Amino acid sequence: MHSYPLNSPQSAARVLAVVVLADGHCSQTELALIRAQQATTQLGLTADAWECVVRDFVDDLMLASRSEWTGAGRMDAHTREQLLSEVTDPGLQERLRALARSVVLVDGHVTDDELLVLSTMDRLWQRPVAISQVSAPSAARPLAA
Repeated sequence: MHSYPLNSPQSAARVLAVVVLADGHCSQTELALIRAQQATTQLGLTADAWECVVRDFVDDLMLASRSEWTGAGRMDAHTREQLLSEVTDPGLQERLRALARSVVLVDGHVTDDELLVLSTMDRLWQRPVAISQVSAPSAARPLAA
């Protein structure tokens, strides 16, 4: 797999590409949504740069899967997590999470592989709760028996 700097437009775009290709194919409906929401511009890429990232990602997938890509379920968990871990900025993670959900829902059909990518995002990118955000109970109560 190509390697991109942390939080770079390319690493963010590849995460979006993982979502688009999660179900094994590239949906025109999903690509139209990305264009309509100007997602690539939000990520800091031109349309040409986005296409380059997607093309490189597809090439990497084809090499890794021996010319057969049927969906994110075929990608090993370590690789999927490694790609998502190239985005560490919480604001960028939230933007990508919102885009990912929009992309997955736009065609009215959510696949297991799309859910796998979304759940991996949620698990890896969960924000830790600061101690100051956790309120202590006002009075200790015994546990119900």
